[in-house]
Amino acid sequence: MGQNVKEMLVAGPLQNVSIAYRNLDYIADRVFPILDGSDPKAKIYIYNKGAWFRDEAGIRAAGTRAVRGRLSAEPKSIATDEYAFAAEVTDEDRRFAKSKNAPPLQPDTDAVEFCADKVDLKKERRVAEAVTGSTWVDGNAGGEDAEGKWAASSGNTLIADITNGRKAIRSSIGRDPNCLLLDYATFLAVKEISEIKDKIKYTSRDSVTPELLAKLLDL
Repeated sequence: MGQNVKEMLVAGPLQNVSIAYRNLDYIADRVFPILDGSDPKAKIYIYNKGAWFRDEAGIRAAGTRAVRGRLSAEPKSIATDEYAFAAEVTDEDRRFAKSKNAPPLQPDTDAVEFCADKVDLKKERRVAEAVTGSTWVDGNAGGEDAEGKWAASSGNTLIADITNGRKAIRSSIGRDPNCLLLDYATFLAVKEISEIKDKIKYTSRDSVTPELLAKLLDL
């Protein structure tokens, strides 16, 4: 665990108190779906988008064949990597954690949660790097607000950017976008945008939450 439990034995009112930090705001699984149990090497097939958008149906005269068409798909190879992390729990830690004056420690449980958090943190950072390092369907690298234009000022471009992004995504995949990904600092700035505040000033709400922002932007 990185500490000697024996040296942590305490007495008095603080005996039943311990403080631990937990990361509660991981969202990687909501940005990209996680496929459990996939093979280290696999293939997925991507259908040709053009086949779905070509207007090919025609009139069929009696006794004749209908216009023929077919779907096409191309395979894409996927190579997966395994990320892992381990934490040490000594027999001494386990023994002294059960001592009469030991603080409320659970060495094995804490180690499992610590390792799981390390793997989740790695996934979170890799997703963040993919999001900020990619050029998206609307042609913007690093996301719409890469230039910091969603600050609460007169030159704010939030509404226009959302509209343009919606059009670009709809044109590319035939569906509307279903979510907006913001870092915390940008969310704090967006809450102060006058256009957003104007949308709720006649309601009983007095603050902008992530859920309310998504509803206001139809996401």
